Amino acid sequence: MRMGIALVFMLGLTAGAAAEPNEDLMDLTQGLWSLAGEGEQGCDITLGDRPAKEGARVIDDAGDCRNVIPGMSSATAWRIEEPGTLVFLSDTGKVLLKLQHDQAQGEFRADDQGQTLVMSPLD
Repeated sequence: MRMGIALVFMLGLTAGAAAEPNEDLMDLTQGLWSLAGEGEQGCDITLGDRPAKEGARVIDDAGDCRNVIPGMSSATAWRIEEPGTLVFLSDTGKVLLKLQHDQAQGEFRADDQGQTLVMSPLD
C-alpha cells in the first residue's frame, strides 16, 4: 500500500494545485491508520470509502482519536485535496485538521497547536 500511495502522490503533485478532492488518492488511502503526536502512543482511525458531503468520505471508526488528538473531537469525514493534503472535516464541512503527505516516510504529518501529528498506515 505504501509504495502505491507514494507513487500516486508523486504523480498527483505534478498536477495543478486546485483544492478539489482527489478520488484516486482517496481510493489508495482508505483503510486503517494510526494517528499520534510525534513520539507518543497513538490511536487507530479507519478512513472509510462511503461518500460524505463535499467530495469527502465518512470516517468509519475514529476510536479514541476524537478524545486524544486536539481538533478531532467532531471529525466525521475526510478527503484528500491536491497537492497531497489530507483534510479532516466536521459534519458541517468545517476543516478541522490538515495533514501533508510526507513522501519519504509514506505518512501524513501536521503541526497542530504546537504538537507534531503523524498518521501512519497500519497494513
